[in-house]
Amino acid sequence: MKKIFVLSLVSLLVLSSCKKKEDPCVTNTASVAGTYKLTSLRFKPSGGTESEIISSLPTCRRDDLHVLNANGNYNYQDAGVVCVPNGNLVGSWSLTGNTIDLEGNTGTIQSFDCTTLVFYKNDFPAAGDKTTSVFVRQ
Repeated sequence: MKKIFVLSLVSLLVLSSCKKKEDPCVTNTASVAGTYKLTSLRFKPSGGTESEIISSLPTCRRDDLHVLNANGNYNYQDAGVVCVPNGNLVGSWSLTGNTIDLEGNTGTIQSFDCTTLVFYKNDFPAAGDKTTSVFVRQ
């Protein structure tokens, strides 16, 4: 009987240690809040092929920071090479489900792993187009 009890206890401990751990990265305002840099900007025209277009941005805009504060405030910081005039901006952002709104620019979150935030906007800039932005937490 003692062997059965010990075996049961060991089995219980082994099974509980193999329990799947919860992913701490959930898509909510608290976890998404942070400072990000745009690392990829992809454009897919209606009926066309997706291509990387970040190099089409002026050099002074490719190193800027997007600060999403947990209180809903948004700061666009013209960091590194500064544009003339600078592109600093203060505004707001919000997250509802998988929809993110940055100063009126609304998109759908495709993925978020607590480091990389990928969201896209359909029908932008024209009907049938798709623009995808990839931001990496700094």
